Amino acid sequence: MRFSHAHIHLATPLRRVELNQTLSFSPRRSRARSAHLDAPQGWLERLTDFERSDDSEICYTLIDFEDGINLDWIPEEYALEYLVKLVKDTIDKEKYSKMGLKSQRIAYLRALAINTLINEAVKIYIENEEKILDGSFDKSLMSTSNFKAQMEGIIDISVEKVYKSKEVIEKELTGYKVLNFLLKTFTNSVINWRDDKVNAFDELALECIPKEYLNKDTDLYSSLLDVSCFIASLTDGLALEWYKKLS
Repeated sequence: MRFSHAHIHLATPLRRVELNQTLSFSPRRSRARSAHLDAPQGWLERLTDFERSDDSEICYTLIDFEDGINLDWIPEEYALEYLVKLVKDTIDKEKYSKMGLKSQRIAYLRALAINTLINEAVKIYIENEEKILDGSFDKSLMSTSNFKAQMEGIIDISVEKVYKSKEVIEKELTGYKVLNFLLKTFTNSVINWRDDKVNAFDELALECIPKEYLNKDTDLYSSLLDVSCFIASLTDGLALEWYKKLS
């Protein structure tokens, strides 16, 4: 669920899931990583954290930019202006010129740009793997990219034209309202459940929470953390659905 100001994600949840499944970096067992397979779990988590965070940064930044163009909040000519350096080595100009729909042209450029940036992230990852393993690499992969300026330019225009648009601000306000309600509702019900003081509403609310998120054998903090994780796992549509059912 992503209601933060940094990433509004106008694309549908299904589209986001498909992109993540298609473009996410698979954990790569290199020589260095194989040598650390017996290390504490935190090392492996650190490796995949770098992969996932930069994957999200790349995909969602370009998806928001693409959606802004398709919604006519950003002029189409900005697409080539901001993406030309990212696609110049892979674009099929003849194929591009034959695309009659704006959405097709922008989707093509976006796909090429994501491919370029993921290959760049993999290259930086390999070059800095030892520093990542020993904890001395304390920045995102893309912050050292040759395409950092292009990414910053895309983010700047997206903030101006997309994230600050009336439609997006209204969605963000709705998101805050939904999150506040769900957190208050589910945490109160879990607290009552732990204290054996559930009422009829609490019983209904608890039925919405998967059993793996409910455990009386842990402390209160852990129970509240589990509920928060459950809410964070919801798609925008499902969160709104629960909000409408419970409010």
